[in-house]
Amino acid sequence: MEAERNRRRKSSIHESCFACGPLSTIGLQASFRAHGPGRVMGRWHPEAKWAGYAGILHGGLVATLLDAAMVHALFSLGCHGLTADMKIRFLRQVRIDAPVEVEGWQERAKAGLHRMESSLRQDGYLCAQGSASFMEYDATHFDPRN
Repeated sequence: MEAERNRRRKSSIHESCFACGPLSTIGLQASFRAHGPGRVMGRWHPEAKWAGYAGILHGGLVATLLDAAMVHALFSLGCHGLTADMKIRFLRQVRIDAPVEVEGWQERAKAGLHRMESSLRQDGYLCAQGSASFMEYDATHFDPRN
């Protein structure tokens, strides 16, 4: 019952998210599935309109996908969080002609601060890694004006 309440709460405050929101008509429409508590995986296919250099996915969108995977890993724990800091390590270019696999997981949590990690792979190669701290917040008191 609590998991269903968290799922509904997540969708009601996150439905316009650029990375994964179903109501975002200009967004990436990425989706993730839980693979155990605190771990999610997703698959997404880039399009030519997301290129930075010809044939290569824009690095900002790589960072966006990594961030989205980490926040969805929080959702899998029934938790909501805001990105406090994030570090991205780009290892290989990401082509726009093949799907990517994105994974996010929780490393540790303490006093409302969650340390998260993520990875993005294409054709089995690790292309980028993300790490971030997320500040937990109570989504039942979410006010978009603040």
